[in-house]
Order: sequence, then C-alpha cells, then structure tokens
Amino acid sequence: QRSPRDRAMTRAILAASLLLLQGDSPAAISLRGVAPAAKRRCAPAKHSLLQAGEVFYDGFSRMGCEVDASPANVRVSFKEHACGNVSSCRLVTLPMEPRLCFDFCRTQETAKFFGIRNGGECYCATYFEPKSTGGQGECSVHCEGAQKEMCGGPEKSSLFEMHMCGDSVD
Repeated sequence: QRSPRDRAMTRAILAASLLLLQGDSPAAISLRGVAPAAKRRCAPAKHSLLQAGEVFYDGFSRMGCEVDASPANVRVSFKEHACGNVSSCRLVTLPMEPRLCFDFCRTQETAKFFGIRNGGECYCATYFEPKSTGGQGECSVHCEGAQKEMCGGPEKSSLFEMHMCGDSVD
C-alpha cells in the first residue's frame, strides 16, 4: 500500500508529464505544487464573478508560493486589462481574491497559470519561473477579498494552475 504522499507525487509526475507533452516549458512546471484532484476547485463557467467571453478553464488549484521571475511579456495584468477597451471600470476596484483572478485569467487563451502578489496584484501567465532563494519572505499577505486566504507577499506570488475538470468537458 502506497502512502498518500507517494500517491500525490505520482499524480504530480503524471500532471507534469502531461504539461510537457502539451508543449509547456519545463520551467513552468513545479512538481511539488501540483495539487491532488481532491484539492482542485471546479466551478461551471456560469458561476463566474466576471461577465466574460469564451472560457478556457473551469477549475484551479494552488501550486505554491514563489518568487516568479517570468518576464512581463508572458503576463497579463488584471488591473491593466480587466476593463478591456474602457479606460476604467468598477471591476478593478473589487477586492482581489483567487476566484476573481481566476475568473479573469480563464478567459486568456494562452494563460495556464495565475498569480497574486502582495494581497491584490493579479496576473495571468503562460508559465511561471520559480526563483526563490530563501530570505525573500513568504506569502503572508491576506487576500483583499478573502481574508482567510493568503495572496502572496511583497516579493512572492501565490501561484495557481488552471485546468478543465473532468466532469465539465463536453
């Protein structure tokens, strides 16, 4: 009988292998961060916090807390892009939480991950590049819109992967 930790690691290796087969960058994959299916959050697109167009993912899971060194050109900032072609909107005044960031990022076709830094700075990314070296703090800032959850820190991002849940695929 394998331990729960061994089973989780096997799932992580399989998930990482699938990401590699789909063409993801090896730097984008964090084995320790792939959440077991039981910890994944899945919600049909109709329950979105945003009124958005096409949705590419219906679930997400927390991967970890890292300094993300991915370049700006692979990121889409919530505050800069959430209002579309309108110069400002009420949407950017909502208190940030993982679900709000997810609802924005799941409409970004190329994004596979999202991060929240310093309690409210949401971004979507095609990959993330972990560069934590120690001494850089932790994800200790509460989410603006979900005080029981942590949303990054001054230097680190709380990172999440996005996926399609098995029962949502047509």
